[in-house]
Amino acid sequence: MLALLDGGVGHCFKERHGHSDFLGGARACVEAPEQIGTIHRAFYESEQKHWAGLCYATTNSFAATPNHVRGSSLDPLQVASAAARIAAAESRPSPQRKVAGCLPPLSRKCYAPSSPPFDFYREVSEVLLEIGADLLLAETLCSTREAVAAIAAANDATTKKKKNIWVCFTVADDCSNRLRNGEPLVDAIRAIER
Repeated sequence: MLALLDGGVGHCFKERHGHSDFLGGARACVEAPEQIGTIHRAFYESEQKHWAGLCYATTNSFAATPNHVRGSSLDPLQVASAAARIAAAESRPSPQRKVAGCLPPLSRKCYAPSSPPFDFYREVSEVLLEIGADLLLAETLCSTREAVAAIAAANDATTKKKKNIWVCFTVADDCSNRLRNGEPLVDAIRAIER
């Protein structure tokens, strides 16, 4: 199966609206949802000219983690819920448009090792699925431990609603086939296949 995913919704928001704040896109999900909806809509409109297959709007919940929102007024689950609602509104009713619910890396920087709490991934998975995510996307993960926790939590949350779980790792820039935290990519793949 081939599918296109939008990405970098928060970055697009910052570029369009001149924000330098990392949380700008997350804040917009709650305070100005129409601005995030415009970005999803633009993705779909540009892709429908060139692509007839499945397209996924990724929920703009990458920055919706306890570490990222610490010290702000944002609640990660509220942001994830708002992001899912926006993506779902822009994706329906077309059968070719789907929603990928983002399970983000939980470290302060996605390139540093983290200790991912299972409970947070489960709560976010439940919120995204309740709003209508068609699949869960654990993205930009830099450690096997984080991926295993995200998959276990997502599987736990999807017991009633069977959904696919996709995992995307981020690898080192030195072409060493290692994750950002130094683990061999092949070991990470083996760990998540179990």
